[in-house]
Order: sequence, then C-alpha cells, then structure tokens
Amino acid sequence: MGESEADALERINAIREGFCSRVKGGIALSKHCGIVRLPAFGTVGAKGGLVLEIVPKIWGGEVDDAEASIDRTAGAGQARVALLRMLAVANGLKLSELDVAPQSAAHASLLDLFVRSFLRTALRVAKAGLLTRYMEATDDQPVLRGRLLLVETERLIATRPGLFRCSHDDLTVDNPYNQALLAALEYCRPHARQAATQRLWFEARALYSGVSLVRTDAKRVASLKRGRETMRYAEALRWTELLLSLLAPSISAGGESAPALLFNMEQLFERWVEVHERSRASEGVVVRFHGSARQLAAVRRGPPEDRGIAATFTGDGACRSAQATGVFRLTPDILHWREEADTDVDAPEAVVDAKWKVLAPKKRDWGVDEKDVYQLLAYVTRYSCLTTRLAFPVLSTARLPIEGPPRFEVNLPNGQIATVTVDLVPIDA
Repeated sequence: MGESEADALERINAIREGFCSRVKGGIALSKHCGIVRLPAFGTVGAKGGLVLEIVPKIWGGEVDDAEASIDRTAGAGQARVALLRMLAVANGLKLSELDVAPQSAAHASLLDLFVRSFLRTALRVAKAGLLTRYMEATDDQPVLRGRLLLVETERLIATRPGLFRCSHDDLTVDNPYNQALLAALEYCRPHARQAATQRLWFEARALYSGVSLVRTDAKRVASLKRGRETMRYAEALRWTELLLSLLAPSISAGGESAPALLFNMEQLFERWVEVHERSRASEGVVVRFHGSARQLAAVRRGPPEDRGIAATFTGDGACRSAQATGVFRLTPDILHWREEADTDVDAPEAVVDAKWKVLAPKKRDWGVDEKDVYQLLAYVTRYSCLTTRLAFPVLSTARLPIEGPPRFEVNLPNGQIATVTVDLVPIDA
C-alpha cells in the first residue's frame, strides 16, 4: 500500500472517527471493520482499485509460534463468521447458515459473502411476488385512456392520425423499490467471484427482467417510504443501502474518494453481549440494554454554608436540590433487574460492560485496563450494585488457561466487597 492509499484511508476518519491513525511505518486501524474501496491511483482512467477487507482482530487463546501461521489462516474465516453473526443480531440482517459456516467464510471474501446474502434476500422477495405500484405513464393509444394531453395529441395527428397521447396510471413492478434492488444487483455483478455467488446472481437477475435499470444510490434508497406493504422488502432494502454505499458512486458532487462499508465493532459487540446476557439470565430477571442512566455526582451551588447539605437525586438521576446540578452521567451497557424492581431508585442485580478489546492472560490481571475497572466502581457507587462483569470477545476455539479468567474483589469502606468478573463471550458460535 502506497502513500496515496494511506491518505485515502486517513480521509475516512472524517466520516468514521477513530477508523485509523498514522503510525511510524504505516496506518493503524482501530475499532471499525468491513470493506474499503481504494481508487486506482497513478493511472489515468484507471478503473477498479484495491478492495481492502478489514476483519475483527480477536483473541483466540494462547498460540505457539510454530502454529501462528496456521491459526492466522483459520482465524480469518472465524473473524468473518463473527462479523456476520454480530451484524445479523445488531442490524437484523438474516444470514444463511451456509454463508456463516467456517469452511465457506475461510474461502470467500467478506464482500462476496455480503453480495451472496443480498442475492438470497433479493431472490426471496422476487419469488414471493414483486411489489406493484401505480406509476404514471404517457403513451399513444387508439382510444382515450386516462387524461388526454391535448397539445401533444394535436401534434401527433400530423404523423400518426387516429392516436391519442394519454397520461394514465399503470399497476407495474417497474417502481422505485424494485429499481433499487435491480441497481444493487447490477453493481454487485463484478464482485460475484465464486461460482455459487454467480449462479445466485443470474437467477435473481432473471426475476427482475421486467424492471428498468435506474441509477440510484444509498441515500435515495434510504428515502423510500416504508410501510406495511413494504415490510417484506425491509431486509433486502437494508442490504441494498449497505452495498450501494460501498459500490455505487455518489450521484451528488463531492462523493467520497474511498467509499467504505464499515461497522463499529464496539457497538456490534454491545448488542451481541445483550443477547448473550438474555440467554443466561435467571428466571424473574429482566435484561435491559442501556437506559436507566444516573448521574454520579452533584455540583453544589449557593452560599458556602449551604454546601454541607447532602444532594438528593430524582428517579431520572437529576438532582432534586435547587442548589445542586448533577454531573458525570453514567449509562451502563447492560443491567439485570428483578421484574418487580423500580429501575429509577432500586439496585440492579448485576451490571455488565462490553469491551471490544484483546486480553493478555499471561499477565496477572489478564491485561484488563484499570480504567475499565474504575468505570465499574463508579457503577457500584451510584447503582449500589456489588456484582459487575466486564465482557470481552473470544473465539469459541480459544485455548484458555486452566484457571480461567480472573475475578477482582474490591473492599469498600463500609466493609462490603464488590466483584468485577472477567467474562469471555464467544462471538463465532
């Protein structure tokens, strides 16, 4: 990768803050994964360019140097599977078990897997019957149909007597919804590399033969009205938006020179942990994602003699006292509540914070960032909850130390003990 490509990657930071940064000798990628299309620099009229695939870097256990190269090859497929599964949970995108199988993901690029998933959704939509809409059409008819265009008809008489120029509404499949799917199909064609993906493409393309090819982009697709009639199109339109944002050049001026289809792994992992926590919650316990925010402290205002009065908080975490203002808003990723609990004032059963980070189990503290522990101690203080967990991603095939992840115990001034448990959450199964 040359200097031009590195500059193009840096410019993505304008729309994806924290995507990458310059380091000595190259570019360091951060918390976003997905696909970036780099233009072909240095050649006049060049087409194509590089397609950069960024897969999650996940700790998969302790690996010996002799096995490192083997694990990197297998790990790339596992990382693709993990990304696809988390996307399915967070974005509501259904994925075929064939596409997320390790043997398939190991031999197909991420873009090919995305294209294949879109093709399957486009096929499902077409086989169930393409959506029809009344669209205005203008043509020449031997009898009056719809609204007569008088001026155009008078001009038509000179060359084609006996015909009327009419404007009328036709019930047709050639409408913006199907045109958007067809546009995505055409943009995907050069990127359907594997034989299985090509077969899906030809099958899908044949079912959209009655639709006109209209140039469009992700913004126009996003502006299409959604409703009950278009509900079964929701997944296909979502894939269409994602793929057009990467593959289709922007219709408006000033489009990005390096279009990208990137996903924030921290946000995806938070949603993944939420699902994991719901599956393991005890009976009578409700798992809530975000929400129930509280403020850690209060800023006292007014005369010095009034500042010794303790501030109280309302249910939404704001200060009840007129002389105090709440500050340092706390919003845990996941909270466990008893069904009958008042989430504004009661203490939750557990607080879970998702951390998209790599661990170092050879260290005594497993490489856990002390700032993350301090954050949980703030939750302990404000939510009066002594049970907290830090959730980290791991591969299902990870070779873990026999003793397992650590649990930290913190002695509180009142004699109680708060626990911070390191929880490993498999993301590829």
